[in-house]
Amino acid sequence: MDWAESIEEVLNTAREALDGIGEGEVRNERLHWLERQLANVLAQLGGMMADLESGLSVADMGFFGDEEFQGEIDDFGRQVANLRSMIRIELAVGR
Repeated sequence: MDWAESIEEVLNTAREALDGIGEGEVRNERLHWLERQLANVLAQLGGMMADLESGLSVADMGFFGDEEFQGEIDDFGRQVANLRSMIRIELAVGR
């Protein structure tokens, strides 16, 4: 299974969501919080990617198997999708 591709897909979505906040936007505390949440997800996924690239197996990373690892990636994907939606709502309400 190509874990790197799955992780990269979620990373790209998280980066797009983070870019969606924009530098020039008036940022309230909620947008700052959303930005920090996305930064945390990016850091965790980046760490997983680095572990894979260094040759660690799924088991070496503390997962019981491929399904659990894929589940973790899927959870991150859902988390990013939720954060992205929250950003869009916050930006729409804030205007």
